[in-house]
Amino acid sequence: MQEKYIHYPDKLLKIETRQQVRQLSLYDETGALESKNALKISKSIERVLNLNEKGGKYSIEFPPEIEQKVPEKYRAIITKELSANEVRVLTAIVKMAQEARFFGKLKHYEDIERAYFVFSLSELYENSGAKKINGKFNPKQRELIREAILNLHRKEFVIPREYLSKDKKTRIKEISISPLVQLHKVQQLETLSGVKKGTFFKITIDSVFFDFTKENKNTYFNLPANLNKRLREINTGRPNSGVELFIKCLYQASHCAKARTIEYGYQRLSEIMRLERYKENNNHSRIKKTIEKAFSTAMKLSIISDWKEDMGAYGEKKFILFLSETDNSK
Repeated sequence: MQEKYIHYPDKLLKIETRQQVRQLSLYDETGALESKNALKISKSIERVLNLNEKGGKYSIEFPPEIEQKVPEKYRAIITKELSANEVRVLTAIVKMAQEARFFGKLKHYEDIERAYFVFSLSELYENSGAKKINGKFNPKQRELIREAILNLHRKEFVIPREYLSKDKKTRIKEISISPLVQLHKVQQLETLSGVKKGTFFKITIDSVFFDFTKENKNTYFNLPANLNKRLREINTGRPNSGVELFIKCLYQASHCAKARTIEYGYQRLSEIMRLERYKENNNHSRIKKTIEKAFSTAMKLSIISDWKEDMGAYGEKKFILFLSETDNSK
């Protein structure tokens, strides 16, 4: 299947940008986490701490609202942000999973809200945008991609769940804390004569990648199927996770845009691109460079033709982006 676009789930992007719980009522009237949510978070922290004591490299990616509630002594040990390579691997997994579903090779397990499929290591390299040199994938990029998928296997996320009660009278909203991607087996296949056929990953992915129930429909936006390859061509140095996430958000916004301009307030960009970490370290020059790199990347991808900085009605900084005539999101 050589599709021009992949359908990227809005729910997955919200998790990547840590905006997944804003529509949920996670707190009681005093502002504290509800007991059932606090218990889930405590159990997850304890589980990750125990795994790491045994030599693991496990982590949890909390949205800001919850991360602030985590005791600081645990926060530094168990929290770890998404890397740019992990962001690219998530894009690759969406593409490969949709291809597997197209060919009837993706199996749903609705009772555990996951789906299972198999892909080869070379497919992972290809869809993550690894460059080929003399017919072979770049060794350094291969290593980073393998590391990224292993990190995703060890990384838990806060995942919103919404469903009807058994009597169909109440809509229940809650959270679970689990990996988006789980590796179950890495298999090296050979022919009967001992010729290697390749390495294959058997994985399950969370329900946010797909529709599992009629009550819990995902919505999608279009991403170019070759986005990871184009990003590697445009930004040849070390990738920046904030830039990678912004590009996905911009495709989402342009896919739904009715006008030819899109506006982002500074606070919104800070959330998407995680610019507050630079502010906390007094590294303000990195903030400007990251924003400019994100906009430059968007122009090279032909999503936008230009941009300008402006002031909002209340004096806050904002950015106006002008969509290209050739809309890459449709």
